Amino acid sequence: MEAFTQKDILRLIMQRGYSRGLCSWLKQNGLIGIYKGCFAFPVHDRAGKVVAVHYRLRDGSWRYFPQGAQVRPLVIGKLVAGNPVHVFESQWCAFAFMDASGERSGIIITRGASNGALVAGLIPENSTVYVWTQNDAAGEKWEKDICANTKAVVKRAKIPATHKDLNEWTCAGATDRELSRPVFIYLANAEGAGKTLIAKCAISPTHGLVKTDGDLKDKAETAKELLAAVIEARPYILFDNCKRHLDSPYLEAFVSSTMWSGRILGVSKMFAGENLMTVFVTGNGCTVSPDMRRRALFVELFMENERAEDRKFKRVLDDAALLALRPGILAALWALVREWDAAGRPEPTRTHTAFPRWAEIIGGIVELAEYGCPLATAEIPSAADVDGADMRELVKLLAGGEPLKFDDRPIF
Repeated sequence: MEAFTQKDILRLIMQRGYSRGLCSWLKQNGLIGIYKGCFAFPVHDRAGKVVAVHYRLRDGSWRYFPQGAQVRPLVIGKLVAGNPVHVFESQWCAFAFMDASGERSGIIITRGASNGALVAGLIPENSTVYVWTQNDAAGEKWEKDICANTKAVVKRAKIPATHKDLNEWTCAGATDRELSRPVFIYLANAEGAGKTLIAKCAISPTHGLVKTDGDLKDKAETAKELLAAVIEARPYILFDNCKRHLDSPYLEAFVSSTMWSGRILGVSKMFAGENLMTVFVTGNGCTVSPDMRRRALFVELFMENERAEDRKFKRVLDDAALLALRPGILAALWALVREWDAAGRPEPTRTHTAFPRWAEIIGGIVELAEYGCPLATAEIPSAADVDGADMRELVKLLAGGEPLKFDDRPIF
């Protein structure tokens, strides 16, 4: 594995479209190396000891060293009873899935279409198996062999017929709009209503103690701040207490991009990396541009008290309390996901063109739990898209008014 250098990481990125983060993780966990100048993968015995290597020649064929080594599936992470198990024919498809989903466990790679039966005895019976079948005759037989060798429920993940397999699909852009996320904008009618706290409620269960980033800066500063966050590979960014019109071309482009690049401050060097972030914004009385409105979901808070400090609470909810509640919140969220999966993953009553895949999944989960549709168009005067609102009001007046006349004769 030590022979797998930074040059090999770059070669893998160029050939397969994976992120640098995934390639580095594979190396650090002993899941990829180099043998005779070719990409190689470990073969483990039942005790987890590496006993052989499985390597791919430059002509695309595969070999084992030493010759005659027993073929065994490559298992990544643990196969836990009750947890999902994802099964792949090839390493390339499994790595594409890991790169797009962030999953690092519960994965089986059979090392070829003829090895589907090798899953026998590996998969817990009460787990759900997701097979990522390649779109060819060999893949169909591989899927049947898996179904015949497990008592677990087997579901097939559908890969578009225009692509041979998952890795080809992701290289063609499956991680672009399909996996894009909305901007979450929290608004209130007054200071102290709890905008930042409710944003932390969304972030803290997954990411722990929440970092806030202050108001959006001017164009140049915003670009620098976003690039710095990408370099750090941050999973979220929270612009807190914005008090003006949100009309940032940089931010609008950022939230719809899977890659982000720019010049590193202080040096004449460019950086390009994956955009892994979900963007959160809080503000009082701020308005948004049409482009930002289209990419966002809104949460509005209304405080009846004249002064925030006059409010009385039955329970204190601060950073420490949120951290203590993390296990319970995550368990509740996982229960919602399990129920949605058990119900056949129903789709929501509506979708969203700016983030269709996210809308299909999250919208379906929330609606099944009878919390209403999270994708419904928000009617929030305090977050008005002022240009669009003015035009809608003009059309409304024209449609409902009397025809204009000249010399008592209608002119339309």
